[in-house]
Amino acid sequence: MALQDGNLTFEAAHSFERMKDPAVLETKKRITLIENPELTASKTAIRQGIIEIVTKDGAKLREHIVHVRGTADNPMTTEEVEKKCRELLIPVLGRDRSERLIDRIWHLEQVSNMRELRPLLSV
Repeated sequence: MALQDGNLTFEAAHSFERMKDPAVLETKKRITLIENPELTASKTAIRQGIIEIVTKDGAKLREHIVHVRGTADNPMTTEEVEKKCRELLIPVLGRDRSERLIDRIWHLEQVSNMRELRPLLSV
């Protein structure tokens, strides 16, 4: 789906409808996932990955990401964190409450009593 959309949202990644999309299924046929024991047996707590692409003309492109996005050594930007929060919160809490919760969390030092967050977190 990321190749089709140029982006991957939580909603798209969990959509059974999108998983059955003919364009997505056609793209999946060209992808092979291979476990790399060197990465999974790593003694450190890092999350890493290697992607290799073979183009139609046979050229090979390879990228080894040692610290995947969103980890301490490769943190997300404030904008990325907010985008992810919105994707996860809005379907559950609604836009208004989600925006208020995000704002309160960014200004947590101004919250005098943590109970103020309860109405924003309640489903």
